[in-house]
Amino acid sequence: MLWDSYGWYSLRAWLWLLFDVITSRLIQLKPVEQRILNDAVVVITGANSGIGKETARLFVKSGAKVILACRNSTLGYQVKEEFCAKNKALEAKIWVLPLDLQSTASIRAFVEQWKSLQLPLDYLILNAGVLGVPLSYTEDHVEMHFGVNHLGHFMLTLLLMENLIQTKHSRVVIVSSLTYLLGSLRLDDINYKNRRYRSFEAYASSKLCNLLFMRELCKRYKSDHLSIVAVHPGDVHTQVARHFGKWIYYLYDKVASVFLRSPEQGALSVYAAAVDPYLSSFSGIFTMNVDQLVPLAANATHDASSKYLWKKSLSLISFHPNEVEMLRSLRILDEDEYLQCLANCSREES
Repeated sequence: MLWDSYGWYSLRAWLWLLFDVITSRLIQLKPVEQRILNDAVVVITGANSGIGKETARLFVKSGAKVILACRNSTLGYQVKEEFCAKNKALEAKIWVLPLDLQSTASIRAFVEQWKSLQLPLDYLILNAGVLGVPLSYTEDHVEMHFGVNHLGHFMLTLLLMENLIQTKHSRVVIVSSLTYLLGSLRLDDINYKNRRYRSFEAYASSKLCNLLFMRELCKRYKSDHLSIVAVHPGDVHTQVARHFGKWIYYLYDKVASVFLRSPEQGALSVYAAAVDPYLSSFSGIFTMNVDQLVPLAANATHDASSKYLWKKSLSLISFHPNEVEMLRSLRILDEDEYLQCLANCSREES
């Protein structure tokens, strides 16, 4: 059972992850050809550091207009200043917009600011995330890993769907992780009221949710004009594990610098998932090591699970009536979901 299944107690999953860590620096990544994107527009969440920052750098070099969606706007402006240091003309092609994925109010404010720019949306890179935080909750009272890594991006994507669809050949890239193999779907107890909380298991489960969300969105919106993919950037040395505690993070930092990929290397797979001509012909795929297509394990391909997650996610967000109508017009919601979302609106208003 421990060998055949996936989840926290799966020997197979742990061995896969160990192998991935060991080989992260050993695998020779295929060079990614720098594309000329001719003012294509990209939104990147968590773009003030790590993989998000380096992905943004690649898009800036490609000539794209880049929106740095950052929880910390001060760091975002520092990144913009760094990118523009040698070419001041880039200042007109880079925007910094505040976005805190643990707050539905912040997500909604970001979308309003974004729409005020009146730009198309060619690429949406869902990169931001938390790892290893102690048991804590978002502003909307949802466990932090689930709330930020999945639910915040779920809401953001749905509110930007109209813009994505209006732009021909747009693409959503979800930065997931091979750690999803350790994840499980326990939507009856999202907030860990009746089970033991393990921060890394919560992270792994949120990465599983990323993949289930991708599959469900692909099923609900099939179009040649929009594709949705997920990517594992590899085991990357970033600050995402800073919540593990001072000494654990110190040891992680020393070991990671030897065994793990740099953010620059991790960004290559994310950038390729967005712009590589070969990969752009696919939707609903999971990629890694720049150009490698990876079959999903059984825990990420269960249709009932992806539908259950979708409905649960809708129930946790209080959409405004105009947002519900927009989603219905795009045929993303079925009739029961539409009525339930309207009921949630009525309860919120009362």
